[in-house]
Amino acid sequence: MSAGQLPCATDRSFAFPAMGKTAFLTAVLVMAGVVVASNLLVQIPLNNWLTWGALSYPFAFLLADLLNRRWGPQAARQVAWAGFAAAVAVSVWVATPRIAIA
Repeated sequence: MSAGQLPCATDRSFAFPAMGKTAFLTAVLVMAGVVVASNLLVQIPLNNWLTWGALSYPFAFLLADLLNRRWGPQAARQVAWAGFAAAVAVSVWVATPRIAIA
């Protein structure tokens, strides 16, 4: 890599920094919050063919993309799995059963 170039994921000499426990827990809570909010908001219609959940769910993808860029794909994948698992557990509790299992 020459001077002035930024490292990228395809550069084999580049390693993503390790994600700390606090950052991991924060990311999991945010991911779970977005998914739970989407599961609750999908019950509120915006018009005849769209619900508010359709507008909130893309934030989960934004979070995954930001995590992937900062800590790498492995950390983003771990946060996604843990966040979605936590969100399913919470959604079963707070959302209607039809929405929670969807």
